[in-house]
Amino acid sequence: MTNSGVVIPIVAEVTPAGSRSEGKFIPTGKLGKIATEAVKNVSAIIKKHMGRDIANYDMHVQFVQMEGVEGDSASISVAVSIISAMENVPSTSPWP
Repeated sequence: MTNSGVVIPIVAEVTPAGSRSEGKFIPTGKLGKIATEAVKNVSAIIKKHMGRDIANYDMHVQFVQMEGVEGDSASISVAVSIISAMENVPSTSPWP
């Protein structure tokens, strides 16, 4: 059985950077290779579209209730969850 097309919850928190030299993306959960790379690429999206220096933040992202998250759709999902957390604007799904 595949989990393709399954909507899963993502929890994101943005905190002041724990290091004076740089902020970090801290993904948790069992991410596949493509999803792990997607999380790393989100910093470019945030810099380009929000004009924020992400070096000032630690960004925690957790894929809840799922193992082996994989795929390119992780990029937009992570970007939306991080921007939602940074702007303190809830992002909700129309699916239960």
